[in-house]
Amino acid sequence: MKKLVYFSVAFFAMSLLACQDGKDEAKNITDLSYYRNIGKQIPTETGYRWMDVYRTKNKLSARTKPSGFAISKENLAAVSNSVGQLIGIAFQHGLDEAGQHHFLIIPVDETLQIWASDKMIIDANTDSKITSDVAHQWAANYKNANPDAIWFHFFGKHVFDEMGLIPFFEYIQIEPAISDVSFAPQVLLIINDLSIGASSGRGESEEAVVYDASSPCPPCPLAE
Repeated sequence: MKKLVYFSVAFFAMSLLACQDGKDEAKNITDLSYYRNIGKQIPTETGYRWMDVYRTKNKLSARTKPSGFAISKENLAAVSNSVGQLIGIAFQHGLDEAGQHHFLIIPVDETLQIWASDKMIIDANTDSKITSDVAHQWAANYKNANPDAIWFHFFGKHVFDEMGLIPFFEYIQIEPAISDVSFAPQVLLIINDLSIGASSGRGESEEAVVYDASSPCPPCPLAE
């Protein structure tokens, strides 16, 4: 009788563990799906208006002169393919040794780690590859100089999948902005139609597609 009771208790405990494992696995799948779907398209004029707010606040030139941060379609593909299972991309603020601001393009896989694995990182100032060590140092410089600021903005994979369907997609223009509703800092991802944009290839047009609604850090959506 005692053996039967012991067996029943052990079986019940194992069943609970199996059930919990199933719940944890389902939760993980749900979490990854959530991260993949961060970000959305917003009206073009809304994005441009928010860029004006940012530029006015920081006493910068008019919006007809883009920030200069960009990543090409080819480098976006290379970054995305540098991790096993792309979940999204972090647009990390950085400061180099001269104090110049950079946007660092960092792919994020299913581990949801920014720096944990070897991956391709692009400096959006030059649309070229930089080492993880340099990127990490620039990110640390920015955090140290701006401890209360947003350190990076994360966009999920679905945003970049959508971009791939845009016929005129050649590069992503990356623009700091400030919402005129919440007054929160934003990072906008803009796809311009080069056939009707400025001759420099980095102008703005009514045909642009603008993405916003990233997840900022802090509060950090990913593990550092």
